[in-house]
Amino acid sequence: MINENHLLGLFDYSEYIRKMIYTTNAIEAVNSSLKKVTNNKGSFVSEEALLKVIYLRIKELRKKWNRSTKANWSYILNELIEMYDKRIEKHLQL
Repeated sequence: MINENHLLGLFDYSEYIRKMIYTTNAIEAVNSSLKKVTNNKGSFVSEEALLKVIYLRIKELRKKWNRSTKANWSYILNELIEMYDKRIEKHLQL
């Protein structure tokens, strides 16, 4: 059962922050990507072959993530600073 107070609390944030919350799940993205690569192969000749495939996929993901930028990040960051002031500023590397 969904706790309504937690759900309604999400609407205190702007549309941009809400989108960032529900679209950013790095762990699930990595798991999904690795699962696609390993499930399509059927079986591997050796454990080393499997590790090489995983290594290459992680390298590809790293390049992809370094290229991508978060849309509206400056707007989101400014809004979070306004909302949480010193709690967020101490974690920023300015």
